[in-house]
Amino acid sequence: GEMLDEVAVPSQLAGSSSSKLGGSGGTRSTRAGTVFLGGSGSGIGSQLGISKRTSIWAASTQTMNVSRKYIFHNPSLKKTSGVVGIISISMEAKLRLPSGLEEGGGIESMALVNTQVWCGTNAGHIIVFDKDSGLVVHNSKVHTGSILAIRSVLQHHVWSAGLDCCILVTDANTFERVKTIEFKDAVTCIEVVDRTIYVGTASGHVQVFKPNFKMVRESKFDGSIGCLLFVPPYLWVGTDHGIFVTELGPPIMMIAGHVGIVHHMCRVQDNVWSCGSDRTIRVWSQNGESLKVIEGHSARVLQVHEIGDHVWSSSWDSSIIIWSANTYKFMRDLQGAHADSITALLPIVDNGTVQYVWSASSDGSVIAWHYGRPQKCSTPPSLLCHGVLQKQGKDFKVWRARWFSLNSEGILSYFDSIETSDPRGVFDLHFCTVEDHAMSKRHAIKIIVHNPFGPAEEHSTLLLSANTIDEKAQWLHTLQLFQLPSEQQGNALARAGPLYHEGDMPSI
Repeated sequence: GEMLDEVAVPSQLAGSSSSKLGGSGGTRSTRAGTVFLGGSGSGIGSQLGISKRTSIWAASTQTMNVSRKYIFHNPSLKKTSGVVGIISISMEAKLRLPSGLEEGGGIESMALVNTQVWCGTNAGHIIVFDKDSGLVVHNSKVHTGSILAIRSVLQHHVWSAGLDCCILVTDANTFERVKTIEFKDAVTCIEVVDRTIYVGTASGHVQVFKPNFKMVRESKFDGSIGCLLFVPPYLWVGTDHGIFVTELGPPIMMIAGHVGIVHHMCRVQDNVWSCGSDRTIRVWSQNGESLKVIEGHSARVLQVHEIGDHVWSSSWDSSIIIWSANTYKFMRDLQGAHADSITALLPIVDNGTVQYVWSASSDGSVIAWHYGRPQKCSTPPSLLCHGVLQKQGKDFKVWRARWFSLNSEGILSYFDSIETSDPRGVFDLHFCTVEDHAMSKRHAIKIIVHNPFGPAEEHSTLLLSANTIDEKAQWLHTLQLFQLPSEQQGNALARAGPLYHEGDMPSI
């Protein structure tokens, strides 16, 4: 209960009822063992990226209305699709936790076990989905605290661990408990390599087990352990003091870079990608050399996974960002599908190829993303139109000229200028409503970016302005093509040509 730090309320929040310290307060324990306190709604908790659904409300003056429509597939669900290089990504289905789970049942961890996906929740439940049908085949409360890690061991056992300071070993076929392994503190991560199981704890211990549950080795590292990764012949240990590389003796190398805890690591080709609470993704050579620092998320980054030629990252900011594994460039983001922090990513591989990527969130949802090469398309999407539009700022309402580009897959991107290659924003128009917007002295277009699974107040608005009424009409017509029924889009897009040619970016 020792107070570690005190944070002043930002002045711009002082007038908001949701940010008053005398009102409702939220807490969340992190994997490093620290507890944040803050206001409800869009106040302090949201500013820190704290999950609203997993907060504890001490004296709330507002009622939280949480949707409990637990469905696997909704035929009326509009799919979002796009192309990353020549890889197509589409939302196949959204799964929900079984009804009857108490609040705080958001998902913290996932693992593929034979033909099933096992999910561990904040409330200590294990939910098992069939990976092909998406149906729930098992649901039981086995832990008394949040399940931070869940892994398959030799395909017939599942090890789950979390804040209740124990590992439960479950039979993968009968769902019966096989063994309970007690620890002195919370277990934060599990890494399985062949017949060796590495276990990391919040107090900095790494213990090594064999499938017969016998502990054969133990080491102590500075700080709390957030993740483990085996890079033969060494074990990489991610902590809140950096990354240690070891053979489970004294560390042979300490890699500094992240500020705060390292949440996850993965191997990508010959390198190691890591992510952490400092909102960054970092790429390392195996000798510890820093190759790249990648920024893009607005809150702590929880996981990174190699998916084909790309790396997917998930964050507390409720988004998934897809990066090129070779150039480290931003490719696209998947926003609006989850309403809370995205805690786990799981590639589903069939015949050596990734077919689906499952994402899980603290909002209690799981989404299966289809990942594969398009059936009828062997080239990237073509450029449909591009040019200069004025964009109104979100906070200060200042209009600035930006370079906009729209491709034939309905992906609208905007850049600081025509010379820059990294977009400031990317929007899938399948998730948007495009409207003519009346505004004095402006040829304005309004784009409403929907959260398709959230309430209306979670939607955001993009205001654009063309230079002339004719340019506005052309842009409006082309942007609205993607709101046509899918069977009509092909003919409409075939008739649409580029609206603008390359030109100089006007001075701002």
